[in-house]
This record gives sequence, structure tokens and C-alpha cells, in this order.
Amino acid sequence: MINEVIERALMISGSSKALATDLEVSPSDLTRFRSGENGMKIDKLAKLFEISGMVLIEKEREEKLIDAALVFADLYKSKK
Repeated sequence: MINEVIERALMISGSSKALATDLEVSPSDLTRFRSGENGMKIDKLAKLFEISGMVLIEKEREEKLIDAALVFADLYKSKK
């Protein structure tokens, strides 16, 4: 999951150097985080998610959202 967040943030920022600048970390710190050598502070992780446009949700909430989407899909199909 975190790899997807990083990849999306990289795509949005344009480069590792730009992403490191956006996160206010050194490019080498970002590289070490990506390789699993180092961790990242919570505020930097929050910024990483913000840049990527992705969010974390609880599993129970995810299941409720999926159920709701399925209900709406069924309603849409029945109106056709």
C-alpha cells in the first residue's frame, strides 16, 4: 500500500527530488525510506498521503462504502 502512495506522489510531484522537496526531506532520506532502510515521521507520511491524494480508512468503513456502492449500482441498473 505505501509503495502505491509513494509511486502516485512521485508521479504527481514529477521526480524524487521534487517529492523530497515537497516533503521537506533530503532526497537520500526519501531513497532510504523507499528502500526500507529508514522510517518517516508521521507528519511527513501525512504530507505524502496528501500529495498522493490517497487516504487511509478503517476496514469496516471500507466495507460499508463498498456495500453502499453496490446498492447504488443495483438501483441504477433497476432504473434502466
